[in-house]
Amino acid sequence: MTSSFFKKNNVRSDKRGFSLFETLVAIFLLMLAVAAAMSLTQKSLSTAYLSRDNVIASYLAQDAMEYVRAIRDHNYIVSNSGTITPWLTGLTGCIAATCGVDTTTGGAMFGCSGASCQLKFNSTTGHYNYLSGTASPFSREITLCHVGTGACGIAPSETYEMSIIITIKWKAGAFGDQTVVLRENISNWGNPL
Repeated sequence: MTSSFFKKNNVRSDKRGFSLFETLVAIFLLMLAVAAAMSLTQKSLSTAYLSRDNVIASYLAQDAMEYVRAIRDHNYIVSNSGTITPWLTGLTGCIAATCGVDTTTGGAMFGCSGASCQLKFNSTTGHYNYLSGTASPFSREITLCHVGTGACGIAPSETYEMSIIITIKWKAGAFGDQTVVLRENISNWGNPL
């Protein structure tokens, strides 16, 4: 009678739980899945930051391009009002040279190279400039070249068309050095000087 009692109430049964090894394997597989998701998220964020920087760089290049065109247009307007002004007035220092311009203040073009072309970000105004704010990763260089000469800096006897080259450079962490180049030609469309 006692032997049948122990057989009926035996603690052992055919049902088994998870062993320590199985639990550790399950935790390891779960950690791999979480790590893969975290890695994907990190790469997505890095790519999003690179895309943001590309958009900012494109806007900075377009801003400078519009400024150069505005100088050319201003020279035409001044010439039409009676004061003869050559169409490249205010831009000649940038022919075959690297220049910068602070488009937020309407300042003149100035020669720059390397660190002096580095833009700053003013968090109060939300503008990029060369004078105030915290250092940004972006540098902006503007160069004008004569069209049709084969080399930047060789001026023909008469200049009717110039190529504007605006280069924005920055470092993008794991993506390395990045560059956006905007190139456009402007012409002496309204002033025969």
